[in-house]
Order: sequence, then C-alpha cells, then structure tokens
Amino acid sequence: GKATEVLHAGEKVVVHAGVYRETVRPVRSGESEYKMIGYEAAPGQTVIVSGAEVLKTDWSVSIAPNKQPFSLKLWQTSLPELQEGTANLFALPNATDREMELMPWAHDWKGYEPYTLPRGMIFQNDRRMTQVTEYYDLIKISGSYWVTADGKTLHIHPFDEADPNKETIEVTVRQHLLKPVSAGTSFIHLNGFRFEKAGNGFARIGTGAVFVNGGHHWIIEKNNVRQCNSVGIEIGARVTESSVSSVEENKRVKAHPGAFIVKDNEVYDCGTGGIQGHTNLNTLVWNNYIHDIGWQDAERYWECAAIKILIDENTIVCGNVIHNIQAASAIWLDWDIRNSRITRNLIFNIAPNYNGAVFIEAAQVPNFIDNNFFW
Repeated sequence: GKATEVLHAGEKVVVHAGVYRETVRPVRSGESEYKMIGYEAAPGQTVIVSGAEVLKTDWSVSIAPNKQPFSLKLWQTSLPELQEGTANLFALPNATDREMELMPWAHDWKGYEPYTLPRGMIFQNDRRMTQVTEYYDLIKISGSYWVTADGKTLHIHPFDEADPNKETIEVTVRQHLLKPVSAGTSFIHLNGFRFEKAGNGFARIGTGAVFVNGGHHWIIEKNNVRQCNSVGIEIGARVTESSVSSVEENKRVKAHPGAFIVKDNEVYDCGTGGIQGHTNLNTLVWNNYIHDIGWQDAERYWECAAIKILIDENTIVCGNVIHNIQAASAIWLDWDIRNSRITRNLIFNIAPNYNGAVFIEAAQVPNFIDNNFFW
C-alpha cells in the first residue's frame, strides 16, 4: 500500500515474501511503454495478496433456527467488528437488485439462487468451503457453511469433522485484490504475485479480483489468481455498464486504445470466470493456464467462461491451456468481434454447457479460429 503512494512513472516496487491482507490501490499511471510503473514479486519468493482475514473468534456448538442443537458435527460463531477497508460480504448478495437490473439478459434469474446467496466465502486451512442454501443441508456436506440472513452468524460443518477452534479459518472481507484508485490508470506492469480469496460479486463489469479499472497498456504476467467468488482477472475499457455510463465515460471508452497483455498466469478455482473484460482492442491473452472454473453453476446469466472478453478488435487468444470447466465456455468472444483470432489453445474436460467450448458471438466480419486442440 505504501508503495502505491510513492511510485512514479519509470519506477517499480519489488515485494518480498509474505501475506499482504489488503487491496492494492495503484495511485499513478506510467507515461509510456518505456516508462511504466511496475509491481513485481521478488524472484523465487511467494508474495500473497489476500482478500481474507483469519477469523479469531471462538466456535461453539451450532444452534439450529428452531433454537435447539441439531448435530455435534456443526459449529457456529459470530462475525467480529470489521476493520477499516473491509466489508461484511455475508450481508451482500452475489448480485444485488441494482446489478441485476443493469443486466436485462439476466432478468429471468432475479431473486433466485445463487444470485441471492451471500458473496462471502470461508476457508478451512486454505480449503474453500461450500455454501449451502438451507441450514439443515450442512449435515450432508463436510466442508460446508451457512450464514444467517443478517450476515452476522456463521454455521459450518468442518472438513474431516475437525474442531474449528483448532483450525485456521479465514473469511473473505475484500472484493478486489488490486484496483487502481482512479479509472483509466494505465501503463502498469504486474508480475509474479499470488492473488487469492476475493469475495467478489456477479456483475458483468467491475468485479474482477484483479481489476484494471478501465486503464490501458497493462502487462499482467506470471501471476497466480485463485479462490475467487466470481472472476479472477478483469481487463477492458469499461468500468460501468453503458446503460448508466456518463457521456464522458462513453467517450473515454470509445477512444480507448486497449493494449492489454495477459500472459503466463495461472487462474483457477473461480466461481464464474477466469479472465474477463468489456471492450478489448489490440489485446493478447497468451499462454495462460486456466482450470477449475464455474463452480457457482450460474451459466444462465450469460457471463461465465474461462476467458470471456467482449467487443474485441485486433485481439489474439493464443496458447492457453483450459480444462475442468463447468457451467461455462472455455473461450467466449462476446459481441461484434473484429479481426480477432483464437489459435493454438489446448481445451479439454469442458462440462456440457449452452454455448460450446468456444463461442464467437454476433461477429459480422471475419475472425479466425485455427490450430486448436479439443478433447
């Protein structure tokens, strides 16, 4: 956080090993491809940016909604007062009514699960737990959790029937792991971090755990992004839906040069998408390893894929390895795609879905799909 305040164009910070429980908020842009601002993990060191905090409250035997103990396998605790810069994500649904209204293609699912479920996540010794919709379903699934409607009391069925007082239990309290302070922050190089445990929501725009916030000329490489409630990495020009954007914002997007390089990252265990973004010109998504995406099973709101980028021109999706995808496509280039190419990708173990492993939507000019391997 301190580094973001002092870096200027042409400088970089080298970050040493540790767990940094914060949202990184870049303050300034670089000035050109030759005078960028860099955030770099020290070579050979594991630098973790986490959206979770360790829960240090005491756990007791769970009391069911009928005010009686139900099973000695179940435990409960109350969420403590949150620190500055964090949020109670168990009191915030995956998609708010406002967010659903901004996505008319998703209106059929307003008021239904999983969109109405809390976006907060729980981890036991780094293992993601499964959220259930009814208290009494906890008994059926080891490694599950349920939260009361007010978002203040957590009930869990630990993995391996463990005593949570003897385990490391983490809860997500941040939606973004990296997000610039201002929209349009550009010429940023992000290299070598592990970003994990983001409790982000389902809105189409502005939800990525790592979010460029409408900037341009970003290089995002050699990062590990995992355990996100929705999307891992979000690129693209847009920061709001066009239906609510100001005239100035729409002009900025129209003039946006794009220029994103997203390469050599591993993105996995994300609920709806791996790499996503709206309006991507002159972009390269190259040699990423993306797997185990789509566990939210929310395909029918039409925003789910390992790679889903919209309004793409002069964009190449090349050399990516994508597998173990459910309720989502592997690659989805969405709407008015121009002069773009999907090539040399390895795609396998894609569960049945509505749009196929690769989907090119509403393209009226030539694009190219070649030399991919599908299994």
